[in-house]
Amino acid sequence: MKHVKIHFKGRGVESKNLYKTNPILDQDKEFSMDRWKVMVERILEKKSLQKIYFILESDFEVYPGQLEELGRGLEKLRSHGKTLYCYAKSYELKELFIASFCHHRIMPEDGVIMHLGSSMKRNYYKGLLDRFGVKVDVYRRKEYKGAADSFRTSKMEKEQREAYGLVLKRILETLEETVVKNLALPDNFFQDLKEGKSLRMQEALDKNIITKIAYQEDLLRIWKIDKVKEEKIKVLEEAYGRGKKVGVLSFDGNIIDGESQKRGLMGPAIGDLSMVKEIEALREDKKIHGVVFKVNSGGGSATASAEIYQALLKLKEKKPLVVVQTGVAGSGGYYISIPGSKIYTQRSTITGSIGVITMLFYLKTFLEDKGINHDGIEDGAYADLMSVWRKRDKNDEALIMKEIDHIYEGFKDKVAKERNFSKDEVEAVAKGRIWPGIDGINQGICDEIGGLDDALLYLKEVLGEEKLQVSFYPKKKENILMRLIAGNAPGVEMESLQQLATVKEEVKTLNGKTMMGDENLLLSSFRI
Repeated sequence: MKHVKIHFKGRGVESKNLYKTNPILDQDKEFSMDRWKVMVERILEKKSLQKIYFILESDFEVYPGQLEELGRGLEKLRSHGKTLYCYAKSYELKELFIASFCHHRIMPEDGVIMHLGSSMKRNYYKGLLDRFGVKVDVYRRKEYKGAADSFRTSKMEKEQREAYGLVLKRILETLEETVVKNLALPDNFFQDLKEGKSLRMQEALDKNIITKIAYQEDLLRIWKIDKVKEEKIKVLEEAYGRGKKVGVLSFDGNIIDGESQKRGLMGPAIGDLSMVKEIEALREDKKIHGVVFKVNSGGGSATASAEIYQALLKLKEKKPLVVVQTGVAGSGGYYISIPGSKIYTQRSTITGSIGVITMLFYLKTFLEDKGINHDGIEDGAYADLMSVWRKRDKNDEALIMKEIDHIYEGFKDKVAKERNFSKDEVEAVAKGRIWPGIDGINQGICDEIGGLDDALLYLKEVLGEEKLQVSFYPKKKENILMRLIAGNAPGVEMESLQQLATVKEEVKTLNGKTMMGDENLLLSSFRI
């Protein structure tokens, strides 16, 4: 008999292969959902591997939708007769959710079970900007489109409270009900925790929430004495299975024009040029018979979203395409989901946000106060429309809103076409509103609750196959120059220069960029 040890640590991402890696900075800071899936399948293949030990690190954070998919993997291991062990120093909602799928739940004697509640909040900067004479003009469609609310207003408005209130409700229903059901806990268990009650060692044992009080290495020492050997599973290639080959293409990050960026101002970002290359390669690869497109994105550039959408439509003309939404699939993230013949989502996925927004900064007062002037020549009344020096009037606003409306109507037209909606039906679920995945299904913008296994089962049915060979994309990219630098010098100065250049470019392009939202501004704070 053997065991394997798996650490849940770092930020949850769909794939580690979306960017060229930096050997200095990118060391075990992310938890790959693709690698997790391959790991599960490799464990299932090994009959001698019976004990699976999960260690939950304090820096492990994922979106609730990703947590649901993790739960499916744990349930699959359990249903195939594997014995699951979970260790955490303390247990809050995320740890309890994962532990609820495990036979054995371990906590040190100074650990605690606690869950004081959940919130979705953001900072509002309008008051601060007003003090410095900085004005932000926000143009949007429509009233639920709140991606720029941190600059536009000083508090959460009723539309946002309504939309995010429903999202938070569904997230907590999903996670809390799973824990209560799996551990056979009383219905008021989480309400008691939210009222300030915490469980220490003995009470947690008595309620069978925790099955053993021990430290992380204690279990490993016992197994060593009992001659339960450790096996290390290496994922050299992100692929598994036999049969007709299908591809799983992951998309994780904001959507930008150009090439993908690992460390952008707003976090990791996927460029349309980078992603379209991947999509076209899968379309032309005769060995690939179908594609699952896995989406985790709060949106971004409208033009980049459109390019990716068109590339996916062309792929679907040649082979089956099915979409799985994981953590977030809002705005541009929803736009690039709709080419799928079927859209799977999670109960707690944040989806929808069918709308458009852009914002323009007016910095003339602030800059002149600092002794900076701006002068020159121009040709055309609107030549400096996007300039931070221009105070925009009603004519400017009308011109900008004309473009916003054009993009918004185009977005809705595509949703109507791909989802078989009338224009009025699209408008009813649009207006920039986000929806929890389960409500997205009820509204008709998604099809079913399900993860990667469900999407692969769908492809099996479409292709008429009993088995599939599954290969994950993109394949690993490595920055050779940075690896050479890492091997010969610390490389800190070069990395600092790269980051400075990235910030400079993003500040330059953020002003006036027409966006299909970036719901990550608020939603990234609700990784758990």
